Amino acid sequence: LHAARPLHTTQQCPAPLPPLPEKGGEVRHGLIPEEFFQFLYPKTGVTGPYMLGTGLVLYLLSKEIYVINHETVAAACILSVIIYGVKKYGPAVAEFADKLNEEKVSKAVEAKNKVIGSLEAAIKEEKQEQWRIEGRSYLFDTKR
Repeated sequence: LHAARPLHTTQQCPAPLPPLPEKGGEVRHGLIPEEFFQFLYPKTGVTGPYMLGTGLVLYLLSKEIYVINHETVAAACILSVIIYGVKKYGPAVAEFADKLNEEKVSKAVEAKNKVIGSLEAAIKEEKQEQWRIEGRSYLFDTKR
């Protein structure tokens, strides 16, 4: 009996999920959302977010929370190679992935249409069989 109980306690919402956007939101420097800058503009002006970032980095360095060593240089090199690869090969990879996705979607739509066609044919045959069963009573009446 205990195993038959559901594991979750909240009701599942049958509402459809909103579709994901095709493009992401606006970002600056490839990382920081535009909303962050818009949030700080009324209080700090145009240079406020940049001064906040600079102050945060200087605080981390001066209190030795973050220590620059050989791993920092290696991370900067790896990060620059990754950024270069994304900038150079990103659009081609995105186009290839979109093409694969389009092929998958077209196969799924084709399979769905095939199933819908077969189900419509089954419904048509079922209606014809129901019509024949209705006529069976007339046949029995005539045989009497």
